[in-house]
Amino acid sequence: MGMSTLTSLLQVTHPNLSLRARAVVDALFLSAGSIGTAHDVASRLGLRNRFELARLLKAEGLPPLHDLAAWASVVAWVQHAERTGQSLCQLAFRAHKDPAVCYRTVKRVTGLQWQKLKVEGITEVLQRLLARCHAQTAIERRDAPPGTPITDTVPALEHERDCGNAQTTYGASDRATLEQPHRRRGRAVS
Repeated sequence: MGMSTLTSLLQVTHPNLSLRARAVVDALFLSAGSIGTAHDVASRLGLRNRFELARLLKAEGLPPLHDLAAWASVVAWVQHAERTGQSLCQLAFRAHKDPAVCYRTVKRVTGLQWQKLKVEGITEVLQRLLARCHAQTAIERRDAPPGTPITDTVPALEHERDCGNAQTTYGASDRATLEQPHRRRGRAVS
């Protein structure tokens, strides 16, 4: 299963991915997860900072950049192991990475140990990745106030940046934080 199959799956499950989000996903999976820091990626996409990149990915229903990078690495490792029969330890040494970090990454992102994942194969990895993307979309919808459309989409972000008027839709956890009085040096700020 190649890169085009993965991007096709993401296109089917997330048909409205913006060009920027698609560029991030494609770059991550083409480079096996290594495309630089969030700040670098944001500037290459024409975004102001890594926080704007994080909002873009969240609005698109995708995991944060570091999680997407980890998923891209795991997909590459499983594909390579299926083709060559190499162990994850061999793949890690070949990529100049600590094998323990690679094993922990597999466990963290997939919930499975490497041996089990290697038996399950690339199909299981992709199913878990797509489930993670669906979970991210469900969390985004759950946090929004009832009846409030999620307006934090890429066109809205671009419009905010161009016009300078930031309209933000807050989730339940954000509202609780905003309703608390702000404190500076022990005193409430009004």
